[in-house]
Order: sequence, then structure tokens, then C-alpha cells
Amino acid sequence: MKKKILFIIFLIFLYGCSYFQVKDAIKEAENGNYVVSLNNLLEILKEKNDDRRALDAFEIIYPEAEKKYYDELDVSREWDIVRYTKALLNLLRIQDIYYKLPENSKNSIAIIEPPVKERDGIKKELAQSFYTLGIGSRDVTYEEKLRAYGYFSQAEQYNIENRKDIKEKYLSSQKKALGKFLLDFKGEKSLVLQLKEGIKSNLSKYPLFSLGNKSNYNLKLDVDISEIKYLPPRVTTESGIDSYTERVIKRVLERVVETKIINGQSVQVERVVPVDKEVEVEIYYRYFIHTKKTSMEYYISHNLYEKNSTPISSEKKKIIYEDSVSWTEYYPLSPFIGARPFRFPISEGEKYVLSKEVLKEKVIELGNNHLDMILNRLDSNRIIAW
Repeated sequence: MKKKILFIIFLIFLYGCSYFQVKDAIKEAENGNYVVSLNNLLEILKEKNDDRRALDAFEIIYPEAEKKYYDELDVSREWDIVRYTKALLNLLRIQDIYYKLPENSKNSIAIIEPPVKERDGIKKELAQSFYTLGIGSRDVTYEEKLRAYGYFSQAEQYNIENRKDIKEKYLSSQKKALGKFLLDFKGEKSLVLQLKEGIKSNLSKYPLFSLGNKSNYNLKLDVDISEIKYLPPRVTTESGIDSYTERVIKRVLERVVETKIINGQSVQVERVVPVDKEVEVEIYYRYFIHTKKTSMEYYISHNLYEKNSTPISSEKKKIIYEDSVSWTEYYPLSPFIGARPFRFPISEGEKYVLSKEVLKEKVIELGNNHLDMILNRLDSNRIIAW
């Protein structure tokens, strides 16, 4: 593999344009991330079908990936179903990448197109593997039911034979994994009402979740809003002295020597005369930095559990939104002589923070995001992210 990679790097230097993209793809392949590597090359070839560097890299990396995943299947077939299933998935993924190549790119590389029959065989194996994983998983708690549904939904996705046993398990596990939420919110009314409406809206984003009622639910979510605090705008000020150098025209007294004729003789006379001259002066000034802050915060506690009181998650979190602005004022330490110095800093006007009403909207949005995260974390149990 290393000799082949060195050859590709040579080609990269030889040609030029997509150097960094191909280099990144090679690095991913060296780290064993073949799917990422080939996907990166696919994106290059979609833009430029005949990119020689990408084609050469694909032609070398694809067979390496194929061998890697076939080897994984051989060593895990009898003893590690999870590893075996992951290898099947990755093998199918790299074949999918090959099929997505532009026709010009396919015709420019020496790779045999994966037969449709072989791909169908992989899908059948995947359906069986996920079905086996589903059969072997517990489905006592709600989170376990979600995981079992995740396996059976994957089995159904690859169920090209339309097997009845897979279809039945998929439908029955889906029914068990449906989550009907009974919501109980307590605390400050104006926040509670909006947060409750927010989570009701968010439930619709999740295919298995819905709103239940007291006579029909299997999940209970208790939410308590407490310790609400609003800090009105307050200003703190810090001051200091600073300076800068500026070139200015300044009238100064200079001694000059003049030659005069007195009584017929040349005499040098010295006198002091005012002269306008460009000089460097240090301009000192005092600055005042004003900082205005306001904030709103509260605590949101939740307790999520099943109808039979089996706990799922519990947490107390501080929700806070702070807004701050700053502005600076500048004052000379001594009165200006003549015109104001050209570069003297300009004072800023007072700035304003968010109103109490807008702050409230912000903390409600943060609270909604937090509650949605709870739903998302629960829903993730059904996601087989391999």
C-alpha cells in the first residue's frame, strides 16, 4: 500500500490543480477511512471527470478498500456479528460510490464494475444481519425498544426479498417504539407556556414521537422552571491616560543672524523671530471605557421517565443570555492650542443593550433548544450510525 501511495503523491506533484483534495483523500485512506477517502475523490471527479490525480488515486484506493472489507467479513463471519455487519455496510458503500462516478471517470479507470448480483447478495446479508441483531437485543425499557426498532428498520431497508418475518418484526418493533409524551410544566407562567408550546412543536420532528394525554401515554416529561432573574442594564466605567505622537505646525521662536550695513561696514546682527515649523508633539488624553450589560437567566429542570417509572434522564441546567456593549469617550488633558489635532480620537456615542422583552425571547429560544436536545438524545437510540 505504501509504495502505491508514494506513486500517487508523485503524480500529484506532476499534475497540479486538485493537489490538496487528493492529498486529503490519500491521508484518509492511510488511516483506514476508505469510505471518506473515496467520497472525497468522487466529489473531485464530479467537478472534473478526467482529473488524472483523482482517477489514479481512486484506481489504487478502491481495490485496497474492497480487499480490506472482504478480509473483515472473513475474520468476523462466525464470531462478531457487529463487525461483520459494519464490513458489509462499508463494502456496499464503496460500491455505491463507484456507481455514482461519472461515466467518463468509470471508463478511465481499470476497476471491474461490482456486479448487481453481488450487490444484491450484500443487501440480503445486511437484512439478515440486522434482523439477527434485532432478535438478539433486549426490548424491555423504552430505550431498548428504540434500539431494537433501529435494527429492524435497517433490516427492512435492505429487505429486497420482501421477507415476511423481517416485515412483521419491523412493524411490531415500530409499534413498541412509539413514544407518546405526557408533559407536565411548572414554574413562571409566561415562560412555561411558550416552552411547552415549543416542545409540542418539536415533537413533530421525530417520526416516533407524539403528544399523549393522561389516558394514553407511555413517557412522562416533567419540567420545572425556577430561579428566574433579570439584571437591568448596568454600566461600569474604567478610565486611563494614553497618548500618541502627532506632527503639527507650531509657531516657535528661532534665533536668526542677519547682516546689516552700519556706517558703511558689514555687521552681523542676531535676533529672535517667530517661525511656523512642523514638529512632533505628544498628545495626552484621558479615556473612559463604558460597558453596559444586561442578562436574564433561569434554571430548567427535567425528569424524563416511562409510565412505569423507569428513569430515562434527569438534569438541572442554567439557561442564561447576556448582552453587553461598550463605547469610549476621549478628553484632552490640557486645552488645545489652536485647532483640534487631526488624529485626536473621536468619542463614541452611548450604545444600548437588548430590551427585557427581547432578552426573554432569547432565553426562551435557548430553553427550547435544551428541551429539543433531550428529545434528540432519546431519539438517537434508534439511529444505527455505523
